[in-house]
Amino acid sequence: MYKVGYVSIRHESRRDITAPLYSRSPSLHLKGDWLREAGFETGCPVTVKIEAGCLIPATEQATDG
Repeated sequence: MYKVGYVSIRHESRRDITAPLYSRSPSLHLKGDWLREAGFETGCPVTVKIEAGCLIPATEQATDG
């Protein structure tokens, strides 16, 4: 089972250089041999189709033609 986590993104503050601003964005890290078995090789481009409550990742080959 995977869980949504977050990544911190640092933003430069133009007013006070000593106090950087951070924001958090949702993050989902997928890993495992099942990716290769499904055709997701290391370095291949991936697109993600977004539907209500559903993410559908596809390799570039699957989205061509």
